[in-house]
Order: sequence, then structure tokens, then C-alpha cells
Amino acid sequence: MKNNNSAQFKIVDHELEKFIKRKDAELKNLARKLGKNYAERKLPALVGDKLIHYIGEFKSGYEQLISYTYKKLQPLSQIPGINTDRKNLEEEEKTAKEQVKKLEELNSNDKTVLEGKECENVSKDVKTIYTMSALPCIAETFFNALAFQFLGENKLFSIVISFFLTLFIVYFAHVTGTHVKNNEAENKKSIVFLSIVFVGMTALFYVLAMLRSLMFKKLGTDIGAFAFIIVNLFLFAVTAFISYKYSPTKEEKQKFNEYKKLEDKIKARENEIKQTEQRIKNLNAELVERGKMVVEIKSYADHTIEEIKKLYNEAVEIFKGANLMFRTDRKVPDCFSEKTPELEYTEINFTNFNNKEE
Repeated sequence: MKNNNSAQFKIVDHELEKFIKRKDAELKNLARKLGKNYAERKLPALVGDKLIHYIGEFKSGYEQLISYTYKKLQPLSQIPGINTDRKNLEEEEKTAKEQVKKLEELNSNDKTVLEGKECENVSKDVKTIYTMSALPCIAETFFNALAFQFLGENKLFSIVISFFLTLFIVYFAHVTGTHVKNNEAENKKSIVFLSIVFVGMTALFYVLAMLRSLMFKKLGTDIGAFAFIIVNLFLFAVTAFISYKYSPTKEEKQKFNEYKKLEDKIKARENEIKQTEQRIKNLNAELVERGKMVVEIKSYADHTIEEIKKLYNEAVEIFKGANLMFRTDRKVPDCFSEKTPELEYTEINFTNFNNKEE
């Protein structure tokens, strides 16, 4: 194709262009032969003849090229699909807006409820308890592990058993603190519970104290078991107090859980709103891109057809030139000066396409 500016288009059908180029060469060769053949018969007549009577054979070839171009690019076939998708998207947008409105109303109501609630962050208090309990827990694990090692136990086994034993003591200290806090009103019940805990933990700490005392004796230092019992009871009491001071009550936990559930519902709805809006936005963007692609194809098709028209006009001139070259009378038929008959084809109308771009 001569004067081909198709490189300016994003969508180019190279196979189509090769086919047009090949077919154009065939049709121009036909125009040249027809010009010569008619010249030998002194046609067209010098006066009163019509050019269309002699160029129809290759003219129809170029018309077929245009039909083939439309068929190959098929831009119109995408229009109904896009318009249907546009209508479906409009319905989906309407439904999505209603859904978003409902979600926003629910969130507004729940946020009003949240604003009226004073709720302490119990998870923060729990973290505080764990942080403050960590140091005594590490110290206990270290001393217990050394004690077990001096009894002849394996180092790894000593560390593992010491860790779980210390974990149990710290956990029980937390249970003690929270139990007293939750049963603060029942003094007798709390006193009985604390008495049992005191006796039980003193017995456990006595065993551990004996082990530690034995360990220090082997190291050449005489520390009585009583000192270790006092230290362990003190650490236990401190840990229990920390839990008593910072651990949330059942009511606080329940209140916080309700608060969190409400907060989670709001966040879930906000995410759903964002996803819905993003989905509609993506569908709109996709439809706009498809619309742009169709317009691009239509522009490319129009450009290609204009090029075919140019090629056809060139073929008509080739026919005239060959005819004049081989005419024995060396005269120009008056039909050669008439306007070149236009190619006949059905033009595709894109006016029904609604490319909604927001």
C-alpha cells in the first residue's frame, strides 16, 4: 500500500495489509491488460462512451477488498456487546450504590454506638502483664535449669523442664491474681483460695529451694532453702499482683469483645464498600478501554479503505495510460475526462456506540 501511514495506529493488521498489497498488484496488472486489450479494439469509443463499462472488472476487485477489510477487522461486531455490557454495568452500578448506601448507614449507626461507649483496650493490659512477667520468668528458668543440671540431668532437658515448670508457676500466679480480682466481693472465698495457693506454692518452692541450696553447696556457697522460698514467694506474689492490677475482669473482657466485634463489622463493611467501588471503577475502565479499542479499529478501517480508494484511482489511471499507449488512433476518448466512478460498498456506522468515559 502506498503512502501507508498505518504505523500511527496501535492496532495494525499486517496480514491484511500484505493481502491488500498483493491483491492491488494483481488488479493493477489486470487494469494494464484491459487497457491494452480494449485499445486494440479501439475502445472506449472516442465519443459518447462510459468509462464504467471498461473498468468494472478491477473496480469490483477493489470493492471486494473493502468488504474483505470490514470482514477481517469486524469492528461493528463488537458494538452490540459493548452496548449490552454498558447497560448491564449501569444496572450493576445502581445495585452497588444501593448496597454501599445501606452499608454506610449501618456503619454510621454502629459508629454512633461506639462513640457512646468507653472501652479500655484490654489487649494492651494483657501485653503489659506479659512484659512485666517476662524478667522473673527468665530468671526462674535460668536458676531452675542450673539446679536440675547439678542433679545430673542433661543440659537441654534441664532447660526444657525448667521452662515449662516456670511457665506453670507464672501462669498459676496470673490465675491467682485474676481469680481474686473477679471475686473481690467474696472475701471469704478469696481468703480460702489464697490460703490453698500459699500452701501449694510453698511446698513447690520448698522442693525447688532444696535443689538450689544443694547446687550452691556444691559450688562452695551455703545458702539456706528458706531464702529461696522467700524469694520465690515474693516473685509469685509480684506476678499475681501484676495480674490483679492489670488483668481485665470478665465484664471488661465481655465489653471489649462486644466493642471489637462492632469495630470489626465496621472495618469489614468499609472493605466491602472499597471493593465494590473499585470493582465498578475497574469495569468502567475496562469498558472505556474496549470502547477506545473499537474506535481505534474503526479509525484504522477507515484509513485502510481510503488507501484502497487511492489504489483504485491509481489502477484507473494505469488503465487509461495503457489504453492510450496502445491505441492506434492516438486519440483520447472523452470518457477519460469524466469523474472516476466511485467504489460501491456499505459503510459501517459507529454512531450507536456509547463510549461513556468518566
